[in-house]
Amino acid sequence: MRNKRAFTLIEVIVSITTIVSIIGVGSMLVSSYNTTVQSNQASIVASGLAQELLTESYANRNKKPESPISVTFDKRVTLNNIAYARELYIDSVESGTQQSGSYWQATAKVKWSEAGKDREVVLITNISKLSK
Repeated sequence: MRNKRAFTLIEVIVSITTIVSIIGVGSMLVSSYNTTVQSNQASIVASGLAQELLTESYANRNKKPESPISVTFDKRVTLNNIAYARELYIDSVESGTQQSGSYWQATAKVKWSEAGKDREVVLITNISKLSK
């Protein structure tokens, strides 16, 4: 008999199973990574949209210091195929102490849906009232 070196059927099946398992796990990791990156990007965009509203509020306070702050903005914005809904609330706050005085409290909310879940970013800032 001749002595032939070859792989048995069992060795081939185990090798193929191992390779397919490694490729499957790698694909799942890449998919999970992409989902996380997209979610983080949407959160960063939403934070930027909220910050834009607060910055505009502050700028309008400087234009007309004697008037209540009012901001004109698009309530709905679509970026990167994600629809964001923006809200801005500005309240006058009277402080109990004379040193603090009164100020405006601006609250910017940005909402969007992602993978069937509702997401929201809320930023709040205090804007001092300028004296006349």
